[in-house]
Amino acid sequence: MNVSKMLGGRSFVVGAVLFATVAPFLMSQPAYAGHWSLTGAPTGGFTYNPVGSGGGGSLAPTYTASSMSFDIGAGGGGGSLTGSVNYTGTIAWIPNNGDLAHDPAPATVTITEYSYAAGGAQYGVTRTTSADNGLGDAPITTYYTGRGVAQQTVSGSKTAAHVSTVPVAPGGSVTVTRHLTDYGAITGGGSYSGELSYSVSVQ
Repeated sequence: MNVSKMLGGRSFVVGAVLFATVAPFLMSQPAYAGHWSLTGAPTGGFTYNPVGSGGGGSLAPTYTASSMSFDIGAGGGGGSLTGSVNYTGTIAWIPNNGDLAHDPAPATVTITEYSYAAGGAQYGVTRTTSADNGLGDAPITTYYTGRGVAQQTVSGSKTAAHVSTVPVAPGGSVTVTRHLTDYGAITGGGSYSGELSYSVSVQ
C-alpha cells in the first residue's frame, strides 16, 4: 500500500515536517494563569456616650482570596452612638506558577464595592443623625411621624454596586482605602441606632 499517495504524496511529507518543527515549541508554552488577591482587615466599631448606654455586634469580617465584607450594627438609648470603620485593602496578582515573569498581571483590575452607612434617632426631644459610606454617596435623611418622631440618615446601598476598572503597573499592586461613619443621638429620652456595611471583590 502506498501511504504517500493515499495522503496526498508530497503534501503529507511537508505537513509532517512542519508538525515536527512546531510541536516542541507549542508543548513548551504552557497556559499560565493566576488570580487577583485582596488582603487587609477593617478596624473600628461603635462608641457610646455615655459609655455603656448602647451595644451591638463586634466587627467580624468574612474573607475569600479575592473579597472581604462586613456588616455591623448597634443601638442604645439616652445619649449617642458613633460608628467608624477604616479599611485598607491591597490588591496584587498571584501567578499560579509563582513566576510573574512568565505569568504577568493583567493591565487592569476590576473592583466591585457595596457600601452602606445609616444613623438613626427615635423619639426624644431632639434628634441628630449622619452617615457617610466612604464612596461619596450623598446622605439622605428621612423623617417619620407616628408614635413619636424619628429620623434616619442613609448613605449608599447594600444592593447598588460601585464598579471601577483601574490600571496596574507591571509587577505592582493597588491599594483601596475606605472610611465609613455614622452617628445617631437623642436628648430627653429615646433611642439611637447605627449600621455600617461594606463588601469589596476584585477580578
